[in-house]
Amino acid sequence: MSKSDTRKRQRTTSGNSDSDSDSDPSRPKHIFADGYDENYRGDANDRAWLKTLSEREREAELLKRHEQREIIKRREEINKRLKSKAEESGIKSEEEGEIDDHDDDSDNEKANKTSTRKSTLYDDNIYAEDDDDDYASSANRRKQINASKQKETEHSKSLQLLVEGRKKKQGKTEFQLISTLACWIFVDEKLKKSLLKTDEGSSSDDDASEKPSKSNDNDVKWKVTDVYQTSSDDDDEDEDDEDSLGNARNRRLRSRSPDDRMLDSREHDTKRKRCTPITTKDQLKSMILSRFRMEKWCHAPFFADVAKGAFVRINIGQSNGEPVYRVCEINDVVETGKIYNLGVTRTNKGLRLKHGNNERIFRLEYVSNNEISDNEFQRWREAMIRQGIALPTLDDLEKKTKQIDKFKHYVYNNNDITKMVEEKKRFRKAPINYAVTKNELMKEIEIAKDDNDVERENELRKQLIEMEEKASELDHNCDNDRRIVSKDESYGTYDIPNIVHFITGQGDASETILDQFGPRLAHRRLERASSEFHLINYLVLLSARQHINPDQIYVHYTYEPTGYWWMKAMQDRQLNITMNKIPPITSIYNHPLYHHAHRSDIRRLEVLDKYGGIYLDLDVLVLSSFRQLIANSQQVEAIFAWEDKDFQAVCNAVILAPKTSKFLRRLYHSYQSFNSSCWACHSVILTGQLVTIYPNEVHVLPSKAFFTPSWSHIEELYVYNQYDFRENYACHLWNSYVGNLFLHNLTTNSILQPEKMTTFVRMIYHAVGKEKLKAIARENLSK
Repeated sequence: MSKSDTRKRQRTTSGNSDSDSDSDPSRPKHIFADGYDENYRGDANDRAWLKTLSEREREAELLKRHEQREIIKRREEINKRLKSKAEESGIKSEEEGEIDDHDDDSDNEKANKTSTRKSTLYDDNIYAEDDDDDYASSANRRKQINASKQKETEHSKSLQLLVEGRKKKQGKTEFQLISTLACWIFVDEKLKKSLLKTDEGSSSDDDASEKPSKSNDNDVKWKVTDVYQTSSDDDDEDEDDEDSLGNARNRRLRSRSPDDRMLDSREHDTKRKRCTPITTKDQLKSMILSRFRMEKWCHAPFFADVAKGAFVRINIGQSNGEPVYRVCEINDVVETGKIYNLGVTRTNKGLRLKHGNNERIFRLEYVSNNEISDNEFQRWREAMIRQGIALPTLDDLEKKTKQIDKFKHYVYNNNDITKMVEEKKRFRKAPINYAVTKNELMKEIEIAKDDNDVERENELRKQLIEMEEKASELDHNCDNDRRIVSKDESYGTYDIPNIVHFITGQGDASETILDQFGPRLAHRRLERASSEFHLINYLVLLSARQHINPDQIYVHYTYEPTGYWWMKAMQDRQLNITMNKIPPITSIYNHPLYHHAHRSDIRRLEVLDKYGGIYLDLDVLVLSSFRQLIANSQQVEAIFAWEDKDFQAVCNAVILAPKTSKFLRRLYHSYQSFNSSCWACHSVILTGQLVTIYPNEVHVLPSKAFFTPSWSHIEELYVYNQYDFRENYACHLWNSYVGNLFLHNLTTNSILQPEKMTTFVRMIYHAVGKEKLKAIARENLSK
């Protein structure tokens, strides 16, 4: 056997053993040179450490190990080939003295066909068989090297794609890991070529043939600075690079932490909810409040907040004997003029509801407990779309649902409970049993005495006094009610007594109660009455005495006024007023009366029913005689004047009536639906409605009789001097509207020597007389 056959057998055996080793699946797990197994895991400590890393950090570490192992494999393969080549070269040198190395690339052979080398050994055809074998062995080696270079070329192309993707992203940085990988590849290329040069330098014949081969080498030498300018842990850039390799989504999900992915998902979900309107009745169902829920929450302090923005199914009437319902959004919670039963409680609250562009107030008792139907939902949805109104979104749905669920488990504090108790007292149907309550308070006072708790005893005594005052007031109201209701149907004559009544000093509730429940005028809360009696009030009394010349002037009061002008009025013999102290009044038909004006509204009806005559507010300046009005030629139950006929508004600042007037009793009974938060609902609006219902019982004068200039043209009274008041019986000065500006600071000097003559000043001259004013001024100066 020749040496060539021996070498062939050795190479075949070596190749077969390698392939068998690679393909044997039954071998145990192999630990590579880097100290890790095929899954890039090390010993138990290494595995425990990997578990402590986040998903992103663990994936980066495994990728780094993978790249390191690939470099080690390539180095081992190169070293193996170089070693094999060196051994073969040594064997040939011993046998033949020289070797003809054809270890050139196939591409270089095609390019250098003209420079093919032929040794004299081949020319003499010595060892032809060995020559063929060696040539075949060289061809195999060339194929392996070409395959390796092709892989490296493909890898370089991949890197080039990364470079192009990087250049598209301006001002951004790259991963340190990939930058390090580029350095490894660059070093690997340099190392392999240096080893090839060393091996090739052992043969002088190869030197000449290697130069043209290198000149045509297509491999590109990559530099780190050419590929990457900087290095950083920019996750977003790593995602963009992977997009160019077709693994964008997987790499993006892998490179971001779970918290980041969760945050992005939440932001996307929130944006989607803000833009997505509700489309089904099941979605709207969680925003609907039932009547049962209203009954439970109507007195709660948070009721208005939770109701606004929610929805209800409301009964709007009947069609062909069947109830008709609509889906409506709650815009606001208001107080109505009627107290009604809502389940086991009582309230006067109403809902301002909106269906499309239509708004209307409904009482809570009309809210349905049943679910909305498909037709009702579609009708509401079509109305919203047709009228260009945005539908509630999923975000609105989620917020309102959370708010409703929050208040379902609301824990009431002491302040909440106190407010709810106070509000329920306003709507209590049955009066308090004062006898039982008084007995309980007396027992508690005795206990406090035994315990020497002076503070507690004083507090209980104060409650006892307040309760006795309320009991006295209730008895007084009941007497009035019985007297008015049980009066004989023969209401007597239509004669109006020549008596003038004024009412003052009715008092107000506390500031806190007024802030919460008191009436408002032009979106401002009306102030409490001052205890001081002003100059303008005294002048009004004088005008009534001078022009009406009544048989008697009554001033009814609960809390006596104070001040110089009050003392002046009582001491004025010409004025000759009669003082009449009356008990306090704080409610009517169990409706609280918080403001002094509302209390005065009730008192004037009671006074006129008892005495008859003329009632005047203390800001009504009399300008001419009432003789023609007192004659009552129309034979009516009451005489009023329009405040504004277009709005059917009749003001009660001036009333003329006989005793036991049927119409005034009707007006009194209408206070069963009284609303304390509404300024003029009963005194002006409801009076106007009753006038249109019972026109034969009332005579209504034109507004010029008492109420011109009106409050809406107040400048004609206090700024200009053009109004002709010769047709006025009197003029209402609108104290509640402009009292602080023009009336409360009025002095005799500002009247007698005004900066500017106005209608108001002329009226005072006419009503009281300039000489009387001068006398008052002199007397005031002497005091």
